Amino acid sequence: QPLTLSPTGNLVVMLTVAFQGEVPDIEADLASMNAMTVALKALINLHYQEKLRGIQIHFSPARLGDELDNEQLLLNFSELIPL
Repeated sequence: QPLTLSPTGNLVVMLTVAFQGEVPDIEADLASMNAMTVALKALINLHYQEKLRGIQIHFSPARLGDELDNEQLLLNFSELIPL
């Protein structure tokens, strides 16, 4: 029987990266989808240049079945903007 998961209304994905040098595309304001796309491409380039030292991905909600409602989103992640 196929595995099915119920979708969640809110999902926050956070990236923590460690790299060598300065990369203005990553250190810029990532408030638009275009800026985010440029930053993710810069991360890929850092990998190929062997300057990417580490990357960690965090999810909220972190466990399957947990929900992140609108009130929790505003309370815990008030600095976020929707993309």
